[in-house]
Amino acid sequence: MPSYFRFLTLVALHIFCQEGVQVAIVEAGLGGEYDCTNVVEKPVSTGITNIALDHTSVLGETHEKIAWHKAGIMKPGVPCLTLPQRPEVEAVFHSRSEELKPKYLMVLSDPLEDEQSLQLGIPGAHQVFNARLAVAMANIFLRKHNVIHVDEETSEALKNTKWSGRCQLEVIDGIEWCLDGSHTLESIEACVDWFRSLPLSKGPTALVFNLTTSSGDRDSLGMMAKLRALSFSHAIFSTNLVNSTPEQLNLSTTVTTMLETRDRLANEWGLNALKAKDIGEACALVKESGCKRALVCGSLHLVGG
Repeated sequence: MPSYFRFLTLVALHIFCQEGVQVAIVEAGLGGEYDCTNVVEKPVSTGITNIALDHTSVLGETHEKIAWHKAGIMKPGVPCLTLPQRPEVEAVFHSRSEELKPKYLMVLSDPLEDEQSLQLGIPGAHQVFNARLAVAMANIFLRKHNVIHVDEETSEALKNTKWSGRCQLEVIDGIEWCLDGSHTLESIEACVDWFRSLPLSKGPTALVFNLTTSSGDRDSLGMMAKLRALSFSHAIFSTNLVNSTPEQLNLSTTVTTMLETRDRLANEWGLNALKAKDIGEACALVKESGCKRALVCGSLHLVGG
């Protein structure tokens, strides 16, 4: 029996074939070279976003090792696009392109001044880079199918793009919930920049945080150092359980492991750290604290709950 993610990938590809899906955007789950999504032999294009230190226990503890895995999605005769990277990462990409023979490897330039002023539906300065990569990959598809590209339509599409759990702001019962699934040091930095860009809060602010890992392959101390600079009045550490009912259990881990991770993170934060057994209790603690704004980050599972 395949793992859950591999099973879902097989089901998705089967449905795509059965339903005659004409265009599919397939994102690797972990790395690229050995990822189960890396079975499409002739995609229209491949793209690689910024390399961050994530899943280091599997992919390696350096940017170069992770870049080797990410570059594994390159395919013979297929264009590969990427964003400006660290010099050592770009060196790995060029080395792997000689091995894997893509049609070409293009490192997109930094966004032009007029592109930086684009109004995006997803906040965050870093999203301009991601939008540039997405548009460049889409244009390869459009040119291949002789579709006329219209700048106005692209601008409108980028403006209307929404991605739940990424720099998302929701006001519920007088509390501003700032939801961001950032879970690497680099993405936490971007999250902090977004949080700082918001209008001044009308009251105290809280942090709700967790990491979906127990192996220590994410720099929790580095992330907390960035988050402490936001001067939260309360810091709440929770498991990813929505509530503590049996149907909420994640069979890929155990409640004991989740609680151990929560306790470790709370201890790393230090004084005044609060603990919640589940997301419901974490939300209740935010309300009881009198905070008017809460940043929820560190895990897509936490934000999704």
